[in-house]
Parts: sequence; C-alpha cells; structure tokens
Amino acid sequence: MPEKNYHLGVKALLKNNQGQCLLLKVNQEKFKSPKKEEYWDIPGGRVQNGDTIDETLLREIEEETTLKNITNITPFDTTVSNIEIPLDNGETVGLIFFVYFHVRFQLCA
Repeated sequence: MPEKNYHLGVKALLKNNQGQCLLLKVNQEKFKSPKKEEYWDIPGGRVQNGDTIDETLLREIEEETTLKNITNITPFDTTVSNIEIPLDNGETVGLIFFVYFHVRFQLCA
C-alpha cells in the first residue's frame, strides 16, 4: 500500500485586545470540491515550493485580512487535518497544519 502524501499548511489564530478571535467566511468558489454548507475558518494557506513557513503565514494573513506588520506570532499547535485535496493528476493529498497564535491585532476602520 502506498504511503499517504501530505501538504503543509499554516494557520493564524488572531485574537484582539477584547479577546475576540478573527474568523473568515470561506469562499468555496475556488475549490474543486466545495462543501454544501458555508463555513468559517482562520486565515492561512499551504506552503508553496521555495517559501518559508513564516513567509507563507504573513502572506496569507495579509491576503485574506489586509492586516500587515504582524509580529510576535508564536507556534500554538500542529494537527493532521481530515481534509483531502484533489490534485490535477487525480490523486489526493492530506493536510498537516501548523497553527500560530497572535494577540493584539487591530482591525482597520
């Protein structure tokens, strides 16, 4: 039996001074296999070839939230997701997520 292949993803658990966590409504139009119900998630994405984990995390936070200059992000947890991502060759890969934590972000008005 072949070994399972995984992609590495990073996620950011962002919390403000009031103790609120930032959640984003997921746009499923970009997925090959969208879910039937809408759902919410924390910002993040997969690490691409040649990128570091830190570069990916900061890029994804900015792309998905417009928050910039995030510093003091600390490792929080690692998990193997039950998500299966279809590849162009017909195979699927799993996801391993590194989750990072940051407190005191400010939303722009």
